[in-house]
Amino acid sequence: DLIHGQVNWVVALLLTGAIVLARDRTREGWTGALLGLAVVVKPTAWPLVAWWLLERRWRLLGTAGLTSAAALLLPGLRYGASEYALLLRDW
Repeated sequence: DLIHGQVNWVVALLLTGAIVLARDRTREGWTGALLGLAVVVKPTAWPLVAWWLLERRWRLLGTAGLTSAAALLLPGLRYGASEYALLLRDW
């Protein structure tokens, strides 16, 4: 129920997609993008990051990091740097 802040099903969907795609090493970019979004939505998804670090899946992790950074910085473009900083501080 997104209205009440329940995003577990969104995270589960993103992580399921990432795990399924991770089986095919030619889809590491998409896997990383899904993982990055999952970590931004709910940081408890980070254990998969540790798992793929141990497997040395660098392209996947790089894409996840770039996707996470982009998702976190996009509101700054919408609100401006100072307003975004205030939003983060008040949060």
